[in-house]
Amino acid sequence: VSTAQAINDPLGRLYDVIGGGLIADGALIVLCFSFVLANGLNDYSAGLGLQNIGVPVSRVFGSLIFAFFALSLAFVFHLTPLGSLTSDVLLIAGYYTVCWFGVVIVELWLRRSEASPWVKSPVSPGAALAAFIGALLILLPFSATSVGNQIAADSSAFAWVGIVSRELLSGGGLGYEAGAIASALLYGIFRGLSLWNQSRRSADKSRALES
Repeated sequence: VSTAQAINDPLGRLYDVIGGGLIADGALIVLCFSFVLANGLNDYSAGLGLQNIGVPVSRVFGSLIFAFFALSLAFVFHLTPLGSLTSDVLLIAGYYTVCWFGVVIVELWLRRSEASPWVKSPVSPGAALAAFIGALLILLPFSATSVGNQIAADSSAFAWVGIVSRELLSGGGLGYEAGAIASALLYGIFRGLSLWNQSRRSADKSRALES
């Protein structure tokens, strides 16, 4: 479903993929409900944020202010070329966060038996950074953004950006999935190598002291 056509005509794209009738109606209801739920939570949090920084407004009024500006921006983005740019910026921001998600979820899983795993200091920050950067590079062939496609079209050196999306997925994107999986796998490998290296250095130091 996720293609460039879906951004310009999401209802038409749904019809192309799943047809009309009851299934399409159900998909649209689920889609609209998910949008309402996600944006409602964001709006609620924005109202609380105003109170947290000391702005003297009620939570309800603060949420209404954010809802007004958000809807206004949505109409502006929909009716101007800014919409495409905004979509790309949000996708890129999502790629950024999903690579950290892979690192964090592995670390929390390995600390699952601890009472407060989030309090413990980082075990291997270097491995986390390497996994993050590596995952960002790995997901680029799976990404589907107009900016990435334009860069790939303008320079043969960057033809690999979005190549899987263009050639195998008919424009659809798997950047989120690729980023999460790659970062988790890379961090697991790099973390293990880092701890093994630390253990080896400690053993060498102990033997040196003994001798």
